[in-house]
Amino acid sequence: MSPATAVTIHALWVAALFWLAGKAAVDHVPDLARRSAWSRAGWSWLLGTAVVGILLYALSHWAGMPLRRGWILATLLPCAALGAVGGLRRGRPSVPAGPTTGRSRWLRRAAATVGLTVCLALVAEAATTPFPGWDARMTWAAHARYVHAAGTVDAPVLQEDAWLVAHPTYPLLLPLLQVAAMELSPLDDERVAHVLYVLFFPALLLVLHDVAGRLSGPAAGSALVVVAAALPVATFEASTGAISGYSDLPLAAYWGGGLLLLAAAAPQVATGAAAGVLGAATLLSKREGTVLAVLLVGAAALRWWQAARTRRGGGADAARGTALTCTALVAVAAGLYASWRRGIAARFQEDYLDVLRQGELDEALGRIPAILAEVSRATTSWDWWYGFWIAAALLLVAGWRGLARPEALVLLPPLAGAVAAYLAAYVLSPWREAVVAQVEVSWGRLLLHLLVPTMALLAMAWGGLGRAAAEP
Repeated sequence: MSPATAVTIHALWVAALFWLAGKAAVDHVPDLARRSAWSRAGWSWLLGTAVVGILLYALSHWAGMPLRRGWILATLLPCAALGAVGGLRRGRPSVPAGPTTGRSRWLRRAAATVGLTVCLALVAEAATTPFPGWDARMTWAAHARYVHAAGTVDAPVLQEDAWLVAHPTYPLLLPLLQVAAMELSPLDDERVAHVLYVLFFPALLLVLHDVAGRLSGPAAGSALVVVAAALPVATFEASTGAISGYSDLPLAAYWGGGLLLLAAAAPQVATGAAAGVLGAATLLSKREGTVLAVLLVGAAALRWWQAARTRRGGGADAARGTALTCTALVAVAAGLYASWRRGIAARFQEDYLDVLRQGELDEALGRIPAILAEVSRATTSWDWWYGFWIAAALLLVAGWRGLARPEALVLLPPLAGAVAAYLAAYVLSPWREAVVAQVEVSWGRLLLHLLVPTMALLAMAWGGLGRAAAEP
């Protein structure tokens, strides 16, 4: 057996446990449980990795559980068993995404071919190479090693200022998935974890196809899958994509999935729980996740407000349960992160309030033109985006009729809030005069966080174009 084959087999064994844990969650969310098998597979991966990572984080920090094979299996196997037992029950009917035409069948085959080809290429690359990205090795993989060696998320190397550690307070959800892979696989090979990171991309494509198809029909879902699979920034780009080992693509999938549940799924407590789990995973995946999780809670409140405006008691009550459940789970994750971070000595961290403390706000505001110029250049970079954002803007303008929907009105404020927060972070950046260089290397990653909800808006704009063409 070749080393790459062994890596792939061990990675898929660990991935199966994560997926089964997520399937147990999907089986208990009525709106997700009625969807097609492929759609449920994508949601199961996102919810499974989120649930496993959050449980390991909480049990290690709050209960002192050792992060060793037996304890990890004791956490994973009951969840996986629930998912396996659910699979033995009679299958639930799929909810059709819309009428099937010759064009939609052709697009579905094209999407399946392109998506499968790209995903298999990513898995093959990950099984034969270590993480290529600098931050992946300096931060995420390094933190996984520290936590694995200590057997706890409260690793002394992270907590004590005697050790020089890059970004010691970065949240650990993704490194904990690496720790689980190290413990559950007999191979001491980081390529096992590399394959696990890559699997977020097919999950993202499946979720995107599911939701876009429900919003505007199967043709829109398939077309957007082809577009997403063709973007270098989401696939083979070594500093952003699925192959990179960065946490940006998983963060994008968690946040986007949570927003789509709040915007387009039936409001229920179970839906709010699933969105809350994905919001909690967002918060525990990257530092930017804190802002995004707050925006997700805001989207839940907005959906509740929309339901209350219709003056339908049942719908408003369901939306309220969704919002409160989602908010409670995100709040628990925020408490976990704050409690864990409190024990870490601050060092080697960017302080985005230092500009205000030093009274340099006027100077910071003077850098806005240079920041916006670099943001514009990076947004339209052909090497990373192939003109995606230009085409997206044109489609959104042309299909504006499709955006006059409750789902779009839930998605637009979080997207605008994320863009505003990221631009404000650049203005207040401690890099000061070097902030343009910071924009150059990081703006593509930040835009990737917005990809899933943007794709959902494009699907609605696609539907708006169809309605416009049907008018006399």
